[in-house]
Amino acid sequence: MVQTSQSQDKSVKEVGLSGFHEIRTDNRRQQVERKLNAEFNRINSIMGLDLNLKIIWTPRIDKDQLGEVCGSSIIIYEVDEEETIKILRHELIDYIVCQAIKPYQDMTNILIKKINEDAYQKKEKMVNAITQLLEKS
Repeated sequence: MVQTSQSQDKSVKEVGLSGFHEIRTDNRRQQVERKLNAEFNRINSIMGLDLNLKIIWTPRIDKDQLGEVCGSSIIIYEVDEEETIKILRHELIDYIVCQAIKPYQDMTNILIKKINEDAYQKKEKMVNAITQLLEKS
């Protein structure tokens, strides 16, 4: 029979508990994400939308944001499981509104770019004219 020291025995127990904690955490995350996905699907259906977004719950206390839309994912950082649904609704509505105003943003950005190019050309023309005047005097 092999004898283990108390510290070795404690390490084995801690690793075992850590593994159990990770499984519990994964199960909890899956449960919360199932709730979030069910709410997402409910809202998607009510609004007659066909949004294809991935819902990810990554609870973090070190984030200034409670949630955000990144590409085609809604990421919820809120730690409190009860609050996650509210954050999901907020981020989903924000996404929908942003999609509705996107054509106006695109058009505005094109207009701003054109105005900036025109202003730059005028400025360069003036700088060149003033430079030539100074060279002649």
